[in-house]
Amino acid sequence: YWNDTITFGINADDKHPENWYLYLKLSGGKCIEYKCSENLNKLPESTFLYYGTYSNWIKLIKSQIDPIQGLITGEFHLRGPMMKIMNYTKAAEEMVSTASKIKTEFL
Repeated sequence: YWNDTITFGINADDKHPENWYLYLKLSGGKCIEYKCSENLNKLPESTFLYYGTYSNWIKLIKSQIDPIQGLITGEFHLRGPMMKIMNYTKAAEEMVSTASKIKTEFL
């Protein structure tokens, strides 16, 4: 299980004009705390910051980009210990899979 903190950053681009950040505290396979803000500095500090443009997030949610491949290709960026996050690749895939099931007007 992923027992750590991560913040996802959605960076503005031509399709979405604002930055947004989602902080998650994960424990035992569950999200036990979350916070959302337009300002990264208003969120608790997390071990990881995984960020990319809004358009790339849409591609990720639609399974057009893999979360790890996105780092390798430069479509996404990571702040935090790369070796540690490699232990969580299955959890990252599961989060993307779960997110893709949420109905939204943005997809």
